[in-house]
Formats: sequence, structure tokens, C-alpha cells
Amino acid sequence: MLSFDRYPFLTGGFDDGYLDDLATVREHARRAGLPAWMYVQTLAYDGHREPTAAELAWQVNTALAYGYTGIQYFTYWTPDPARGEGFRPALIGPDGEPTARYAAVRDLNTCWLRPVAPHLTGWTAAEHTGDLLIGHYAEGLRLVCNARFDAPAEVRLGGVTAAFDPATGTYEPCGPAFTLAPGAARLLR
Repeated sequence: MLSFDRYPFLTGGFDDGYLDDLATVREHARRAGLPAWMYVQTLAYDGHREPTAAELAWQVNTALAYGYTGIQYFTYWTPDPARGEGFRPALIGPDGEPTARYAAVRDLNTCWLRPVAPHLTGWTAAEHTGDLLIGHYAEGLRLVCNARFDAPAEVRLGGVTAAFDPATGTYEPCGPAFTLAPGAARLLR
């Protein structure tokens, strides 16, 4: 595997090169015939701020749009303060108790990633257009991701016949227009 390790949510804003690097690492993995994996920033530490639930989802969904097949979390447990780097509470706090972000990641993993992952095979390309990032997959599937983590995106796509419902694991009829919450994605046929 080729694993991508970069954390975009800075105390002074956002790392503008993040999506370009996500694309570059994915292309190197494709050329080498390796699966691409990436780490999701879960905590604040020196120079980085704590991500919101929408920002956690955005990191996962942009990676899926680029065809990444492995999602890892930096960090799951809060690192020992003796390590340095000013780590703040992660998904599991220093007291061993889950943080609010733990619940957001648990729901993201169980209610979105687990049901959608089997459908995300045969990735061919990612397309960035306006506020959307679209991952192209086999069998005419498109993972449409809100490329913004801070605002909803209005979507209007032609040729859409169905959307994946992660709650039922089925494709339901849908129209070409819908709204994606910040950081959200939808799998379309």
C-alpha cells in the first residue's frame, strides 16, 4: 500500500495544497499498482486545530472520491504528553474516555463507510468541478462529494437515476438535483 499522511486543518486556516497532494499520492499508487490509504486528522496539536464532524467526513469522502481504499485515523488514542507536539484529546481522550469526535467517527464508519465500501470498486478518475469532487467508479457509479467542509453544496447532475441508501444498502430512485451537507458525499448511479 501507499499511505498518505498530511493534516490540513491548521490553527491559522487550511492547508491549500492538501487536495493536490491527495491526487498526486493516488496517482503514484495507481502507477505502482498499489492500494492508496490515507490518514484522517482527528485532533489538535502544534500548529493544527481540532476538526469538526463535517471536516472528519470531508477528509474521508475526498479520499474516497480519489479512490483511496484504506482510511486510518491520526490519532485514535491521545498520545502521551511526554511525546511532545502539544497533542490535544484524540478520538479517545487521555483519560481513556471517548470524545465527541469518537461518536462522529463511529457513525461515519458504521453508517457510511461500511455500507458504501463494497460498491467503491474499479475507481478510474476524480473530477473537481466547482464545489464538487466526483470520483468515477465501475458500472457507472459516481461518488459525488461536497468539496467544501464549511458550506453545503447544491448539486445538479444529468443522467442520475438512483442514489445509494446506506441505511438499506440499496439504490433508490432520485432526481438530478439535491444538496450535500458540508463534507458529505452521495453515491449515484
